[in-house]
Amino acid sequence: MPCDIGYRSVARATVEKKTPAVKAPPKRVDEPLIVRLAAADPAFVSWLRELDAKPLLDTLQQGGVIDLLRMVCELLDYNVVVSENGKMLEAEKTTHSGEHHVHEYLCVVAKGDALEVRFEHFASDDALAVEQARFLALAQKLGLTLRLSGEKRAGQKIPKGAVHPHLHKNRGKS
Repeated sequence: MPCDIGYRSVARATVEKKTPAVKAPPKRVDEPLIVRLAAADPAFVSWLRELDAKPLLDTLQQGGVIDLLRMVCELLDYNVVVSENGKMLEAEKTTHSGEHHVHEYLCVVAKGDALEVRFEHFASDDALAVEQARFLALAQKLGLTLRLSGEKRAGQKIPKGAVHPHLHKNRGKS
């Protein structure tokens, strides 16, 4: 059961294309994704276009999907924990506004050939959409093309004075 703070999304993700770390990752990210991001976060798009993914991928020990997504989350400034069995990733980052103090939350659970991708605690539906786009674009830049489907989206504005001080350690289990 998700916390009822802010906007959230739960979707199934399939790996459309995975370029192994030993090969060069794609130099380009899908143009529709870039166009969506350019209006909301031009600095991120500029950074993404300049990013040389090869040295990052060379540091990966395993190169699995969860390992790549861990790197994506870390590049997006999340604190990341991967379960011992390597099938679940939980990531949080603290966001501060003048009105609340919460941890944006991202969880990826490997379920057979698919993934469940969960985003929670976003201040607005627009902020959630931009973070999803950043996540997908950066994953693609690192050679992992994900397609979300069956998304369930809900939420409301985070109440003034809301505090969400704890981490969700291993909460993402379905």
